[in-house]
Amino acid sequence: MTSVQNWANPVAKDIVKMKWHIPDDEELRFAERLIEEFVYKEIHELQSPEKLDK
Repeated sequence: MTSVQNWANPVAKDIVKMKWHIPDDEELRFAERLIEEFVYKEIHELQSPEKLDK
């Protein structure tokens, strides 16, 4: 079973071992570049709906 298939399976919380990932500076810069390149442009367009193509 793949990890995606396990998402919906119930699991007892006392046996789950969570391992969190804390991004390093390079990963944070990459995420910032993605947001700047894709998200800000879309937000700007949504703020000016009269300019959107129909």
